[in-house]
Amino acid sequence: MAGSVNRRTFTRAVLAGLGAAAMPRAGAGAVPQTAATSQTAPAKQLRIGCTSLVWNTFPRSPETLEAAVRDMSELGYKGFETFGEVVETKGDFTSMSVKMGSGEVKVKELTAMGIALKEIHYDFGVRRLHTPTLEKILTGVKAMYAKPIGSVAEANQEMFAPFKEQGAELLKYDPELSIDRIGIVTGDGDGYLTGLMTVKGATAEDFAAGSMSLVGKLHADITLDVSEKMIQKFPNGSMGVAAGVDGGYLQRKGDRLICKIVFDKGALTVNGKPQAIPGLGGPPPMDSPAEGPPPQE
Repeated sequence: MAGSVNRRTFTRAVLAGLGAAAMPRAGAGAVPQTAATSQTAPAKQLRIGCTSLVWNTFPRSPETLEAAVRDMSELGYKGFETFGEVVETKGDFTSMSVKMGSGEVKVKELTAMGIALKEIHYDFGVRRLHTPTLEKILTGVKAMYAKPIGSVAEANQEMFAPFKEQGAELLKYDPELSIDRIGIVTGDGDGYLTGLMTVKGATAEDFAAGSMSLVGKLHADITLDVSEKMIQKFPNGSMGVAAGVDGGYLQRKGDRLICKIVFDKGALTVNGKPQAIPGLGGPPPMDSPAEGPPPQE
């Protein structure tokens, strides 16, 4: 199609425009910042880097990283960072785990509350991905990036086509999503979500019918484990903890607060207590009076 551009050219053009707008006087990736209200305020150096999702690079094709870093440098970024990933294939199945996060982060609002945010973690993985089917999806994705973009509608169609074609086949093999660690560490303790979500026994008919048909085959087992001392630092933290414990949504184990959430065969429980789900129904209130006429004496 005349006048169309591929995704790589389009992305570079957008990033170049954003970089030019954000760094009008950029020199070697540094932008002097001078306070408008004071001529004697010290100049600040703002350094802009690029955090990226790098596909199909580590550990099998590291040579593609060189071109990516060169592109980032040409766009004026001071540095770059990616995230660690581990890909393992055994037999006909592939597993992948990813770890992302940061060190200390200073946030004015948290500092005002006396909360020191030391670490942020976002670690998760996928398991039991059928390797031959996964390879077909990746082949489709690569082919998509080689095609020119004509319109937004065409881009959406091309982007999701490989997943629509192979998604049902991938679900046949009971894939798993593992939440290895999502949480924070502060000076007063830490808090994490961990768990596992699986879809078992899904068919092509379920996939074609839409997400609601897969709900009954979804199993999720998620645990929140958080330091009570850390929660108490937040506004109304103690009040929220007391209400959660009284309602059975939190359980104390030493100085920790635990919440175990299980979804299985369309039913939800929190610490073993059945819960209603909007749109899916659920258990009636425990103390609901029986309907009907009063008993005759």
